Amino acid sequence: MNWRKVYNAIVIPTLTYGVPVWYTGWRQKGLVNRMQVAQNEGLRKMTGVFHTTPIEPLHNLTRVPPISYVLDKLTHSYSLHLAGLPPQCKTHTVLTEDQCRYWPTYVRPPTHLTHISQALGPPTYRPTDPDLCTASSPSWAHPRLHYLPKPPPHIIARYKESWEHQEVSDTHITITHTILHGQHVATYRIIRNKNRITYRIHKGADRTQAICLAVKHALSHPQSMHLTYYMILWLPTQICDTLLTLSPHRHSPITRDIHALISDYLQTEVHTFHLRSTAPTWPGKPSKDELRSLDPELEAVASLPIHHSLLTPNQAMWQKIHQDYRPNPHPAYIACTPPLNPIPPPAIRAAAASRNHLASATIFRWATGHSFSAAYSLHFRPGADDTIICPCADIPRPNPTHPRRTHYQHTKEHVLFRCVQYTHQRHLLLGNNSSLHVIFRSKDLTENLIHFALVTNVSLLHPLRPPHPRVLWPDPP
Repeated sequence: MNWRKVYNAIVIPTLTYGVPVWYTGWRQKGLVNRMQVAQNEGLRKMTGVFHTTPIEPLHNLTRVPPISYVLDKLTHSYSLHLAGLPPQCKTHTVLTEDQCRYWPTYVRPPTHLTHISQALGPPTYRPTDPDLCTASSPSWAHPRLHYLPKPPPHIIARYKESWEHQEVSDTHITITHTILHGQHVATYRIIRNKNRITYRIHKGADRTQAICLAVKHALSHPQSMHLTYYMILWLPTQICDTLLTLSPHRHSPITRDIHALISDYLQTEVHTFHLRSTAPTWPGKPSKDELRSLDPELEAVASLPIHHSLLTPNQAMWQKIHQDYRPNPHPAYIACTPPLNPIPPPAIRAAAASRNHLASATIFRWATGHSFSAAYSLHFRPGADDTIICPCADIPRPNPTHPRRTHYQHTKEHVLFRCVQYTHQRHLLLGNNSSLHVIFRSKDLTENLIHFALVTNVSLLHPLRPPHPRVLWPDPP
């Protein structure tokens, strides 16, 4: 998919340069349409299709979103940037406190900043306490916080002993992560004296977000308050590293809230706070029966939509595209699939894996119905005198008594699945498949179709040559 990487890395930033400055979505339909026309031309050149090919299936096949969704994504990203800035930042105060502003008080121009600031929501800025940071490490630290990514054997033995002989006030929090129907779900369990006090299920846009949300709500749960000894939190190593990272990242608002909750515990009643990575041999993890009892609730949570505030701009954009998607029975949409993410449909992934420009362009042409076929010539080039009869009509007969061959039109269905020129190769590579709709649903079947087309140099790869005129020799005198 190198062509799409180049397009997203060079063309899209150039086309949308300065969107946070000039785009407001108000009386800019003409400008957006001009940008969309430019993108349409780029998509047709990248995919190698004809200029008559409809653009909607190309957006679905290439997973390049329409320009209006890209502008909304950039606006969403800028709003998150504004929400994470300090309150005294000039960007926040320029609309209300700037004494050198050009516009008078009674004039409010519809700028992007005014539009975003009206629905900015609660700020996500969290100041970092320098007293809780170590000078030599960029990670968050505390004197009474114990982080053991790879605990030694004596620590493991000591923990097992403490688990078997727990005090009444000992509290443990375990976090489990599950993927149901492609959705990330995390469950926290608060255990005191080997008894599960409470649990809660949280859903996130990805694995890290789901677990971080579960940790945040577990620490803020009333049952976690007023502890006297220590709290042990089970987390994967990667999640532990994310929780302790001070440099800005996509989950910084959640992790900084977790830092504040842990600091409150350590400065009040909790003597020690252990943060440990998970291990299959450590006790305290939920049993299979306990996890199985949560299946109905996990299914119910996984079926709920993720709140818009928890989605990244890119995830929110694809969710909106998926909501607006409507299946179309038109033949130009036979390879299209519901756009859940930037991953192209199976047929396009197979075309990209072939690393052959002719094969890739041909798959796009066959998927949209605009190819070197009789149907396209009759509909879009009726006066061009294109050859629309399949070359199999010119195959000589085995003997003069054999009946003449029927002249079939040069269509995709005839050439790929019925033409006598490719009977042997078709049986070996395509088998009993006789529908492009079925083949384009599978990457393996599409790869076989590409191999069949390249090996046989099928006549659909190029426009047909005009038939040779017959030369009528005069009768001898």
